[in-house]
Amino acid sequence: MMKRYFKFSLLNFLIVCSVLSVAIGSFLHVPRAALSMRVVGNHHRGNHTKPQIQITRPSSHFHVVITNQSKRNVRLWEAWNSWGHASLTFDVLDKTGKSLGMIEKIPFSQAVDIPTYLELSPKQHHVIDVYLNPTKWEIPVDPVVLRKQQGYQIVARYVSNNSAESKQYDVWTGFIEARPSDITLDYWPKD
Repeated sequence: MMKRYFKFSLLNFLIVCSVLSVAIGSFLHVPRAALSMRVVGNHHRGNHTKPQIQITRPSSHFHVVITNQSKRNVRLWEAWNSWGHASLTFDVLDKTGKSLGMIEKIPFSQAVDIPTYLELSPKQHHVIDVYLNPTKWEIPVDPVVLRKQQGYQIVARYVSNNSAESKQYDVWTGFIEARPSDITLDYWPKD
């Protein structure tokens, strides 16, 4: 019977480790998120790094910016149809970080519903103007309470669920969230 001996040198060891690390790294690689989101405040008090939002009159609004960070085009549902209508929501937090509820669109009620989308090229932005009109948005807190107690924040979230239409039209599905933004509601029209 013949015995085989394998000389395991330091060079062989380093080669094996390199090959294994590349192979494992390719399986464990987490792809960069296709989209990012941020809130652009409408008010600054000397702090330009943290957006502040003040709703003081009916025309007061702020912006949510969604950016395509991938290297390919990304499709998003348009907000006017049922697929994209409720995609954008805001969680309202008190000064301790406790959730007070969610600001969300009033349920969809269009006579015509067609699955239309917009397409973002790489590095392109989609800017959403947000007017917190109570005929279009449900808000979980009374603005008078917000006026008395400062320190409230909102966290913007964008969700697109899997559906037959999202597969058919290759529309992005997933969940993204922006950093918390300070908000003060000094005006809220009564119904």
